[in-house]
Amino acid sequence: MDLTVCSLVPAHITEAARLSKICFPGGPGESSIESSLKNPRNRYFEAVGDGIIVGLGGYTAAADEADILDMAVHPDYRRRGIARRLCEAILADAKKHGVMTVFLEVRQSNCPAISLYKSLGFTECGIRKNYYSSPKEDALLMLLSFSEETDNG
Repeated sequence: MDLTVCSLVPAHITEAARLSKICFPGGPGESSIESSLKNPRNRYFEAVGDGIIVGLGGYTAAADEADILDMAVHPDYRRRGIARRLCEAILADAKKHGVMTVFLEVRQSNCPAISLYKSLGFTECGIRKNYYSSPKEDALLMLLSFSEETDNG
């Protein structure tokens, strides 16, 4: 599969919201994504393969910190490196915009995602009790700090 990762195009908001709903019951809908894209602190990326959006990821930044908001990969396209490519795009963009620390929350039961985030340099730094619903579950809080020594740009 030929995969392209780029900034989410406004014309793709409907398709992105559909993917979000498939991956996360109660995930952001069209109006939420559209509103997020209008906020200059937020950035969303899409992964397009087979002519459709197969992945979506976004972050919000304030000063030199960022929070990854969403990471979604269509169930039929998982285990193909799409989440890694989205994360790498998010991290590169955040770093380019002066972010030094990135946070994210992940379900404690989501071992593949936790493994991915650890492989990208994230470390566990806390628990958010009852963070998720449907089903109710704690979130593992993770962080990645960019050091000045690794800053290439």
